[in-house]
Amino acid sequence: GAFTGISNTGAATSSININTNRIGNINGGALSFTTASSGAITGISNNAGTATTTVNINGNSMDGFSVVSSGVFTGIINAGANTGIAININSNQIGTVTGNVITYSAANSTAITGISNTGGASTCALSIQSNDSRG
Repeated sequence: GAFTGISNTGAATSSININTNRIGNINGGALSFTTASSGAITGISNNAGTATTTVNINGNSMDGFSVVSSGVFTGIINAGANTGIAININSNQIGTVTGNVITYSAANSTAITGISNTGGASTCALSIQSNDSRG
């Protein structure tokens, strides 16, 4: 199966804030698949924005994805193509000091992406900094 922890698809004219969330931890992981899957796994996804929107995806943490095999894994993705003011993806933890972000119990050959930004107008300011990716 596929999994998305947090998803926003609603366009806002001022701000989209996806801040200070925790998906899984060392004691209770985000998800556990016991059979092989080809579905995509995404921690946080934003697919919206307008010419007057600022997107903030800051201070989030995720760990504890345990799978046999899966489709593409993406920790954070922003694909809001029309976002016009700013995109801030800062100070996130993809995997933490106490736990790996994803563990496979079988061979896996698909892409693993920590942070991806494919959105934003050509005039949009972009900040991706102070993020930490582990395991």
